Amino acid sequence: DKLDEQINRAGKSLEKYNEQLQSSADITAQAAGSVQGEATRVQTLAKIVQDQTASYDRRNAALKELQSISKENFGLFDIEKGKLEGLTGAVQSYTQSLVQAAVAKGFEKQIGDISVQLNIQRNLYKELEVAATRAQEAQRKGTQALPGLAAAQGQAQLSTAAADATKQLQQQGVVIRNLEAQLKSATSALEGAVTEQNKIVAPTIAAAEAAGKQAEADREATKQLKERAKAAAELEKRLAAPIRE
Repeated sequence: DKLDEQINRAGKSLEKYNEQLQSSADITAQAAGSVQGEATRVQTLAKIVQDQTASYDRRNAALKELQSISKENFGLFDIEKGKLEGLTGAVQSYTQSLVQAAVAKGFEKQIGDISVQLNIQRNLYKELEVAATRAQEAQRKGTQALPGLAAAQGQAQLSTAAADATKQLQQQGVVIRNLEAQLKSATSALEGAVTEQNKIVAPTIAAAEAAGKQAEADREATKQLKERAKAAAELEKRLAAPIRE
């Protein structure tokens, strides 16, 4: 009947879902592998930027490419102004952020898969609940209209049917609770990945800003020293000049 068909479809769907289900470790490992290419590209560009033997044009082109990849992480660095302090740390943070973003994406997909499966199994649970209620109601009504032995046999069959329907409903409840636990775990993992990504990005931006301010302060101090030296030289020159009578 229709219920048997639904049970069969839900069972096959659950079996396929379980075969494809990934552990948190699998998702993390897959995420790290998926961003390795971009991470290597960023690391290579950073090495070019920091290579003092390379031409200015090549270094500046590499920096501009880094900035096009992530302005938040690399936007404050400047070769001409000597603002390169913290670049290595920014690259490491960006790489970690890439991994965490990929991990988050992996758990987002898993949450979607679990949610689809939960809907399938919850729909089946509703139908099983109706069937169990009907079987229990039939058992309560019994077989009073039948003669002795037939009534006893009929009552036994009704009792068995009610027990089987109840057991099937309980088993489906276990399936749903397991899926709900998986959904809770995946949701928690996603929140953790997003939190870690935010922890990485915020300090990176702050560090770059701090490095930029420090570089600006250093340049200003150097400028003032040069101006004082120039003023001192001019004063010394004037003092050394012969006095005209």
